[in-house]
Amino acid sequence: MKKYNDMAFKSCNDVKMLALCIYGEARGEGIEGMLAVGSVVCNRARQKQKTIKDICLEPKQFSCFNAGDPNREVLEGLCLNWADYIHTNKELRASFWVAYGLTEKYLSSNVGDANHYHADTVSPVWSKAMVKVKQIKRHVFWWDANYAKK
Repeated sequence: MKKYNDMAFKSCNDVKMLALCIYGEARGEGIEGMLAVGSVVCNRARQKQKTIKDICLEPKQFSCFNAGDPNREVLEGLCLNWADYIHTNKELRASFWVAYGLTEKYLSSNVGDANHYHADTVSPVWSKAMVKVKQIKRHVFWWDANYAKK
């Protein structure tokens, strides 16, 4: 069993972890953007045969979980006080709805097999070796055919 240095997230199951990732990465992107970000996480988990929690907490993969990112402290607080916030935070509820829908297969990916994305304000070098899937609001989604082999 993997041990997490991220004690705040230790109690999170995959659905809650996915909801936190969606919230941290796409809470301003509407349901379509939230679904796309959640789909990338689920695609990665499926393609690498790892848990959603493992995928979310891989170093430097999702900026909202990076040490020093202002979203990380917010996510830690949400996780530790979930029962309080899930009833009062509309965007967290929407993130959870998407996460639950994806993990239970009530919702399907709106970005196909995309396994990467970035904000449209940057052009990372890694994207040049990938196939662009689509842009949704401020995120650009990519597919890397070799991702599962890395």
